[in-house]
Amino acid sequence: VIGGHGSLWAEGKADGIALRVGQRGGAERQLTWSEVGAASKRAARLLLERGAGPGTKGAIGLPNSVEHVVALLGGWKIGACVLPLDVRLPAPERDALLELAQPIAVVTEWADVANAVAPSAWADVSADPVPDAIPHPGRAIASGGSTGRSKIIVDPSAMASPRGIYALLLTSLGVEHAAVHMLGSPLFHNFGNGQVMVSVYEAHTMVIMERFDAALAVDLIEKHGVTYASLVPTMMQRILRLPDVATRDFSSLNGILHTAAVCPAWVKRGWIELIGAAKVHEIFGATEAVGACLIHGDEWLERPGSVGRPLRTQIRVLDDDGNELPTGEVGEIFMRQDGILPTHDTSGPAFQYLGGATAKATADGFTSVGDLGWVDAEGFLFLADRRVDLVITGGANVYPAEVEAALSEHPGVRDVGVIGLPDDDLGKRVHAIVEPADASAPP
Repeated sequence: VIGGHGSLWAEGKADGIALRVGQRGGAERQLTWSEVGAASKRAARLLLERGAGPGTKGAIGLPNSVEHVVALLGGWKIGACVLPLDVRLPAPERDALLELAQPIAVVTEWADVANAVAPSAWADVSADPVPDAIPHPGRAIASGGSTGRSKIIVDPSAMASPRGIYALLLTSLGVEHAAVHMLGSPLFHNFGNGQVMVSVYEAHTMVIMERFDAALAVDLIEKHGVTYASLVPTMMQRILRLPDVATRDFSSLNGILHTAAVCPAWVKRGWIELIGAAKVHEIFGATEAVGACLIHGDEWLERPGSVGRPLRTQIRVLDDDGNELPTGEVGEIFMRQDGILPTHDTSGPAFQYLGGATAKATADGFTSVGDLGWVDAEGFLFLADRRVDLVITGGANVYPAEVEAALSEHPGVRDVGVIGLPDDDLGKRVHAIVEPADASAPP
């Protein structure tokens, strides 16, 4: 059970560091496993007093912090389904998500939400043991990626121990048990949230940042001997653009895992040159957990642009009429997972939406979250873009992700987004919104 941590303590890790939180300027906070255990029990007991427990939902409205991790573990420990939220959400969007979720408690510093519980409230609560319960539903994540509007995705199955499947996956990535794991993503994101779960089960020392900063990330890798890092392409790009990146020490890294967005080819090649192809891994999937693909750096060099072969997943690429397309033709990607994630027993749906959202699915259980792509003759998947982002201009299909990847290679571009704007002649024209690396001298 995720709340117990008993196996970790039995291995003598009680006094080992469980969590480090890096802050700009070099300050850090850290907790040992025993301190994490005591704090999460206090949080769990306080949440129980507020009515949380199996069959209920709780929410977290905190930035990346010690308190966020403790609240997450406290909720999981008592069997509550926990929904982490971005603290930067505009109030109307935040309130709409809370209305959907109906959490029995919200651990936050927000003063204007119902059922708010400040993290400071558990300081004087007893750390005596509380009954462990397996979260069922497992967890919930707010996402707007596949539909363009905010929704809540709930894992309806029990959050049982993932050590079996993840032991296989992490071993293939060169990630050992008790790794020093840098979690680059925000903890409200599916990737960051899931990696906390993995870290707890696998006794990782978690290294997180209050807010991602490329220079700080490299400082933490060097200072703490980070052996495994979970990143998204934007973070990888910003690290590569550090002026001293070529002289920094990445030798402790046994592997990085990236996901969440299309990775520009120049960024992937840059990291392969930096730490070696055998250490660069990419996983493709969705918050809905309908399936996944995995590719290692050496495989990617042989077929640049691929996101890998199915990982305990079946894939179909279908046209608009639901017909399966031949190898190499772009269509909508439908996936059906065969138990890739630890939370899924595959006896029911892999996910549920709150609030009436739906996903396109076939009669035999293959689901699409709107991605377009194609499969090569060896079964490797390549992405084009999301269907909702596709720009049809003058009758030609333009995939914004491809344009963004090309523009991001310019050293004067810090970030870029590509959209379609109405055009009387072409129907739509391709428009790029560029954030310059130097605002005083845009490219």
